Amino acid sequence: MKKVAIVYYSRTGRTKETAHLIKELLRGLEIQADVYGLRCVKEYGGNYIRMVIDTLLGRTTDYKIQDGFKPSSYDLIIVGTPIWAGSISPPIRTFIMDNVSSMKNPIACFVTSKRRKNYSIKFRNFLTSLGYNVIADITVVDSKVDSENIVKFVKEIAKSLNSTTK
Repeated sequence: MKKVAIVYYSRTGRTKETAHLIKELLRGLEIQADVYGLRCVKEYGGNYIRMVIDTLLGRTTDYKIQDGFKPSSYDLIIVGTPIWAGSISPPIRTFIMDNVSSMKNPIACFVTSKRRKNYSIKFRNFLTSLGYNVIADITVVDSKVDSENIVKFVKEIAKSLNSTTK
């Protein structure tokens, strides 16, 4: 059975909800998916000024990931982030940069945003510029409204997994 890790950061819960929906859809296709949430060592809470400044300046931040995440244990890694000030969140930026040498797996990415804009292309380009092999991306504004596109995203991932052997 193919194994997928879904790594996400969520401040308000929207990205977490999307990560778990993707997990359930993968499970329906008989693909094992484990979900790992990142937490900031110093959470942003309602400090919007710090959030925006860190994002705009491309700052990194200290984070923790749930125990048990080993990139080499997975056939594919899916990374999810909210969009802040038009960019990926600092915790995910830090995670991606910290793991460039250890995550050789194919990557898929998703972003959550309140604006109907294709931010996932920007995330995909960032990942590609660091050498990641990105196989799929999606922007989610509302997981219920975008459910058809999320299903397509998951099917694209499944198709890619089924065409490769580990």
